[in-house]
Amino acid sequence: ITEIILGELKKEEKVLTVNEVTVITGNKITPTAVINAEVFGEKKVASAIGVGPVDASLKAVMQLVGGRMHIREFKLDAISGGSDAIAEVYVTVGDDQGHLFTSRGAAQDIVMASFDAVINAVNYLLLIRRKKGGL
Repeated sequence: ITEIILGELKKEEKVLTVNEVTVITGNKITPTAVINAEVFGEKKVASAIGVGPVDASLKAVMQLVGGRMHIREFKLDAISGGSDAIAEVYVTVGDDQGHLFTSRGAAQDIVMASFDAVINAVNYLLLIRRKKGGL
């Protein structure tokens, strides 16, 4: 069952709170993500490499939360025109237990819009797992 999530959880409901994220990518560098976050109130730092910046980010998030997740769908649109257009990203993130959440992120930076969408979906996945006693 896929649940569509357009907004963020309330601050007190968030399982994963990102304090800082750095994502590096380029044509002669391996895409890398470093995330400084709090998971269930515990401060953690994780880093990962991937085939692209979104893949690296998701792998770093998995290190933080200790679970396997995957992006099932990824959709990118430009809300406005020009080189400073706002990117709107929809991602569907799933886990091994069959949970799927679709979330949205929007920012002038495509990578950060993608990251925000992933973090929103992951927070919902973690919240549903916690409510079902899976965490």
